[in-house]
Amino acid sequence: MNVVETVDLGKAYGKSWALRDCTLNIREGCLAALVGPNGAGKSTLMNMVAGLAVPTVGEITVLSDSPAGSPKALNSIAFVAQDAPVYKSLSVRDMIHLTRNLNHRFDSVYATQRLDELGIPLGRKSGKLSGGQQSQLALTLALARKPRLLILDEPLAALDPLARQDFMATVMTAMADDGVSVLLSSHA
Repeated sequence: MNVVETVDLGKAYGKSWALRDCTLNIREGCLAALVGPNGAGKSTLMNMVAGLAVPTVGEITVLSDSPAGSPKALNSIAFVAQDAPVYKSLSVRDMIHLTRNLNHRFDSVYATQRLDELGIPLGRKSGKLSGGQQSQLALTLALARKPRLLILDEPLAALDPLARQDFMATVMTAMADDGVSVLLSSHA
């Protein structure tokens, strides 16, 4: 089964093409990496896979046969953007509570245990965490959703080498233990 399939996919913003003629298949259980310079269309493709952008031309399906952005697809996809989006004024505990309330299959026990293992205090405001801790919080919240497909848009860009290693070790563990497929992007 393919977790992502595109045929002649393209996205234009006005008269400028952000992505054009993209045909690809990503098999279940794989880690697929999109590597290229800024402006190559990596984030545009990921946004379309996640259902955050609508293609101008072409076709895209996810998780074997679901339209990107459909409720079925959204329930099985987790997305972590480059800036590790967290609500900076909410505590880590509140972030867990909010994410649990917005997702059908959220594992609060996993999230709390993982953050404890990382030494990330539940009572601390998310905006007071270091960049690496914010990235780990965003990844933990994404994985606690129990996704079939994890999309990571340049997740390592702001991390130091040790934090990068820890982040990717967690991703690889999720692939091995839970069968999560991963689509990630990085600069060339």
